[in-house]
Amino acid sequence: MKFVHLTHSDVIGKIKQHGLRPGNGRQGHGVYCVPLMAMAQRHFSDDLNDDAAFADVTVDTVSTSQMWKWLMRDRRPTGHLLAVVFEAPASVWPLDVYLTIYPPDGVAFLAAIASIAPSALTFAPEDRLAALNALRRGFVATCALRARSTRGLGRLLHLYQVSIAREGADYDSLEVVIRATIAPANIVRLVPHYQTNRVFRKKRDHAHRPASGWSASHAE
Repeated sequence: MKFVHLTHSDVIGKIKQHGLRPGNGRQGHGVYCVPLMAMAQRHFSDDLNDDAAFADVTVDTVSTSQMWKWLMRDRRPTGHLLAVVFEAPASVWPLDVYLTIYPPDGVAFLAAIASIAPSALTFAPEDRLAALNALRRGFVATCALRARSTRGLGRLLHLYQVSIAREGADYDSLEVVIRATIAPANIVRLVPHYQTNRVFRKKRDHAHRPASGWSASHAE
């Protein structure tokens, strides 16, 4: 299963050499990322017992522009950003998943994820109760879950889509934290933000364009 981590392009050398190392964040020490499949907006079957709907939760063909549009949906790009696309090997699972949910649809979402087997996804009873109480009082809640397999994460994201997004809720929080280093061998590709920034590319190309009247004879 593929994920995307957002960072600054000035660390590209370190990433190539050492991979992605856990850093500090609001959810503790880890590699912060989002599932690549979330950006593709895949339409799963509504039948949660349909194994075929979750047999393949890896998306291999997400365009660069689509990926950056999703990553930057709620922020303005600052500096030279870099998207690191990587695979999560079996050794780093289970993964910590954080979802922000809103009333009133969040209550139905909490009930729906109870159908996911504990072997695929776990949600601590005290965390579930705290989220439920917050939603019933009209507050936004953050769910902290553990995805133990790609199947479990695929089902969770499907339910998040059909229970929250389909109702038109304004949600923007979906975060996965991996508590281990992602080795260089697991990095699929590095995508700098300028690859989809037309203005930047136009200025860059213009800056590197030979001046009028320049010819090879002028070269030293």
